[in-house]
Order: sequence, then structure tokens, then C-alpha cells
Amino acid sequence: MSGQPRLASSPRSVGQSPPRSGGVPSPGRPGGCSRRAVDWPNDLRVGFHLSIADGPVELFRRFSERGCSALQLFLGSPRTWEAPAWRPERLTAFREERCRHGSPPVVAHTRYLLNLASATDLVRTRSIATLRLEYQAAAQVGADFLVLHMGSHADHDHGLEQMVSGLRESLEGVAGPHPLLLLENTAGEANDLGACPADIAAVRHALPFPTGVCWDTCHAFAAGFDLASSEGRDRLIGELARAFGAAGVAVVHLNDSLFPCGSHRDRHAHLDGGHMGAANLAAFLLSPLLRGVPVILETPQAGADDPADDRANLSRLRRAFARWGRKPGR
Repeated sequence: MSGQPRLASSPRSVGQSPPRSGGVPSPGRPGGCSRRAVDWPNDLRVGFHLSIADGPVELFRRFSERGCSALQLFLGSPRTWEAPAWRPERLTAFREERCRHGSPPVVAHTRYLLNLASATDLVRTRSIATLRLEYQAAAQVGADFLVLHMGSHADHDHGLEQMVSGLRESLEGVAGPHPLLLLENTAGEANDLGACPADIAAVRHALPFPTGVCWDTCHAFAAGFDLASSEGRDRLIGELARAFGAAGVAVVHLNDSLFPCGSHRDRHAHLDGGHMGAANLAAFLLSPLLRGVPVILETPQAGADDPADDRANLSRLRRAFARWGRKPGR
């Protein structure tokens, strides 16, 4: 992992963090809907990345059968440049189903193709334009957060500068209500940026608008943060607190890792199916720094219509919390 990158400082103070609940409230965020009571330790809300392909009713049926209290989704195909476009009836159905299911936090995830740090002009230009469209679509849907992967570039410091200028070009001056943009850490593969908190902090503090952080446990482990040991967890929590302040981490992606610590290989595994284990991941989630955050599992799934793997992962997580003396409400 590289050291502190050289970027111009921002007028925002290092400890300043955006609110947990997102950016300016989106027009689609439910109003007058009762939010379901939290039944996880540390006021966490836990759920999965689910597909919207079969429509909002089916999405929330899967949400319910898995016992979720938060969800993440792509707004369109994650592997094309096509702009996300929801018909009015789909937007209405999504808002109604969300309200009916307790107004859970909604995390939208940008497509995989985006790389605002790219050295290829065409990729970078498309990424900037597409991010703006996804940001506007996330606001229309009423998402609380929009997650963006940190990009990649062979020249680390120049890549971070590209990220900053790309984010400013894409989002600066966007009017109206909007979700909070979250920058996600990486596994440090090849030319990845954002494998350490310092990278993300440097980008955030060079921006004139608020952003937050989505922290992926598999990516962190692959990048060399040993969440399988108490010393490693303490080190990571300390770095997160120094880099992002008390509320900078707004969402956690909870995934075990198929490969060992420091492998720089991003391969998600089921909880207890990788090198960290559910008990160690639960211990990480009990940090006061993560109180109240949505926790999204991106673990392997047998299929959209088969909740068995997801239910098994939640059961392992509940047992892991019980091991630490923090029983969930059910």
C-alpha cells in the first residue's frame, strides 16, 4: 500500500464527515413511512445486494424472505454504458414497496465499467458522463447512497488527481436532492487506487462537496488489513477513525475472503467460508465507529430465487454476534 498521496488540501477539515443518513434527501425517499425497528447489535441494518431485473415487487419479496433490513442494487446493467432509465410506474412501485417493507436504507451501486482515473480518454470521458447519469437516477429512485469504486491508474498520485478532477466534473453543481456518494476501498490489485484509507481521504478532502466511504471487508483483507486478528482489527479501526472521522464510513460491504490476507485478490466468500470467519467480522462490526451503518453482504448466491445461501450467511452472523455476547433481537 502506498503512503499519503500528494494532493492539494481542501478547506474542509480532516475530521469532518457527512451525515450517516445520506446527502440532501432524495425526492423518492419515503415520507410518512414507519421505519422497521433495528434488531441487530450496534444498531446495524443488514441485507444483501439484490436484483431489480424482475421489478420492485419481486425485489422486495426476496428482501423479505431473506430477512433483510437494508438493500443494495444496480440501477441498470452493471456491464454496459447504457444510461439507467426507470419508467414512472416502476419508480412508483419501488417507493410503495420500500415503504411497505419498513423504509429500509437503499444503497445504489454504480456499474463496474466506471474508472474516473483511467489513462484512456474515452473510458474516462464515458465514466464521468455515466456517473452523473447514475447519480441523477439514484436521486430519482430515492437511494440514500451511491457507491463508486476507486479507479485505477499506473501512476498512483496522478490517478488520485484524475479521480478528484473527474468527480468534480461529474458532480459539482448538480442541483436538487441527491444521495451521498460513497467511495469504496479496493483490494490493491494491479494499479488499483484506494487500497488504504489515506488514498480515499486524500480524494475526499480535495473535493468541495461531501462524500462518504463504503468499506469492503474482503477488499481490506486482500489489501493487507488482517481482520482475522484483534490487533489487525484495532489497527484498521484506528486508521479509519483518523482518516474519516467518527461517521465517515457510511456503509460496510461484509464479505469473507477466498484468499489470504495481503493477496491483493478480490474474491468474495461466504461467511466462515474464507480466511476471516464470521466471528472476526462480527467483532469488526461491533466497533462504535460503525454504529448504525447499513451492512450489505455481497457473498456468492446460488440464484436470485434461492435464498438458502443468504439465509445461511445471516444465521452465521447472528451466531457470531452471540459469541461476543451481543444477541440480535431475533
